Amino acid sequence: MKKLDLILSAWRPAMEEMLTSPAFSRVTAGELSAAEYGAILRQIFHQVREHPQAMGVFTSRLRSDRRRAMVKTLLKHAVSEAGHDDLAIADLEALGEDVSTIRSERPLPSTAAIVAFMHYQLEHENPIGFLGYMLHLEFLPTAIGPALMRALSKAGIQEQAQTFLRDHAEIDVGHNRLMENYVEHLVLTDEDLDAVCYVARATAHLYARMLDDAITTVATSASAVTVPSGKGHSSATKASVKRA
Repeated sequence: MKKLDLILSAWRPAMEEMLTSPAFSRVTAGELSAAEYGAILRQIFHQVREHPQAMGVFTSRLRSDRRRAMVKTLLKHAVSEAGHDDLAIADLEALGEDVSTIRSERPLPSTAAIVAFMHYQLEHENPIGFLGYMLHLEFLPTAIGPALMRALSKAGIQEQAQTFLRDHAEIDVGHNRLMENYVEHLVLTDEDLDAVCYVARATAHLYARMLDDAITTVATSASAVTVPSGKGHSSATKASVKRA
């Protein structure tokens, strides 16, 4: 069995479990409200904007000649990911959401956790495991993107507010092929393979938590929550806290 197939076989059960989470269950049932979808998009904005730079950090961890051969391709891939956070903003605007402060807002703790996990893997564990994080983000849209878009439309979410998901469902087909190339050139030991499988499963778990927490904020958005932010206090409703 190819290494990529081994990784996908480890990831799919975690992905399927993710689909049973409250947020994904509401999406797939066609029951997600526009407010809940907007809350999810806000957290996706904060999460995906960190991805291109993290890929750049990842290339600095590739030291052998065989692994260095992937640096140019990875950096091109990273550049192609830049600006995807703007797709989330465009979808929010299509929903009629106010995005004037989104860039200064803090993400939810669960969103910060998935970003921190990515960097922890790069800095303190086997950095090759980062491919597991990439794999989840690249294969999820191609695996379930079309079904999710149909479910969102059923829930009354207009197509103009689905550009983030639509673009990834289409573009990531090519990125799936890149992932196979990355795995073949970068996953060289059993330790590497185990790290990638673990990170792929963990990312699916953390992604579900991020979306669950996002929709929870909608139910509590009527009550402003005051959170210490370093240089004072900022009140936050919906999905985020303003930066200090």
